[in-house]
Amino acid sequence: MYKVLIADDEPTIREGLRTLIEWELYGYEVVDTAANGQEALRKAAHHSPDLIIADIRMPGMSGLELVEALRKNGSTLHVLILSGYADFDYAKKAISLQIDGYMLKPVDEDELIEYLEVLRTTLEREKQDKQKTAAFSGLSRELIVQSLLAPGDSPVNAYSEEEILAAGLLWDCYEIILIKFQAVEQETEPGASALLKSRLCELYEQSGRGVVFSMEPYVGLLLNGDLHNEDPRHHIHTEIAAVAARQSMEFTAASGGCVRSLTDIGASCGEVMRLMNQRFYYAEDRIAAPGDIPASLPASDGSDNEPMPDYSAVADKIYFAIDVGNRMSVAQLV
Repeated sequence: MYKVLIADDEPTIREGLRTLIEWELYGYEVVDTAANGQEALRKAAHHSPDLIIADIRMPGMSGLELVEALRKNGSTLHVLILSGYADFDYAKKAISLQIDGYMLKPVDEDELIEYLEVLRTTLEREKQDKQKTAAFSGLSRELIVQSLLAPGDSPVNAYSEEEILAAGLLWDCYEIILIKFQAVEQETEPGASALLKSRLCELYEQSGRGVVFSMEPYVGLLLNGDLHNEDPRHHIHTEIAAVAARQSMEFTAASGGCVRSLTDIGASCGEVMRLMNQRFYYAEDRIAAPGDIPASLPASDGSDNEPMPDYSAVADKIYFAIDVGNRMSVAQLV
């Protein structure tokens, strides 16, 4: 449903418009009403409506002044103006403010419905365009990250500051996390990897917290921030664990530390790769990071009362060492 805000200083007009037609039938809902322009401006900020229907003359702030204020704030929402005056100067001013329609009171039901149907087509097209733009932006950011992490010498000046800014990647700090998902069962559902990545995108891409990228056999996160402190690392570990659990997956993850330039993320990636190759030495319920002290298996003192080692945990570590191709670690664990 597209959201509508009605602004008119006459209560009968406000309520009449609210009940004049079956809004839901045409894909709209009236989220609120306002008695003047100032109130409408506040409620527009709160509700983010798709359409405002506003009287051209209201006390304090007129409908035209309301539209001017919205446009100055960068709003591109759609506007229908109501007027009791068939005055060309009013209409000309309204048109200059890029409104979508100008209706005389009393409002004709059929005329309003005609405007709404045309607007719905426009709103649906705009929604599709925004989705395409968001998808393209996410793909562009992933390609930038992947190109900077490609094998070989890092292209220090591969991207200008303007290009990085346009991609939404001009941050104060960058940190790479690599995640290795592993199925609890022998077989995984088709498309599980794509679904995991999609859910991570919902968490990090859409909120501007980072970029999700593929780096086989890992899923990578380029985070906007520094995970030096334990609290943010624990929070992100919890988020990833929730995503993995929904797909009946387990995971291991490590972080490469913070760098201050996008073109230096290769250094963070190099460090995280080193940690991932030794991940089984670290605690399993956290994201390993540079400077962490590796956990070690308890040494035996020969006591008869000593509990039996957890061989299943050791076996899991051996499997992981084989998976990453670390022969030395396999030998040590055996």
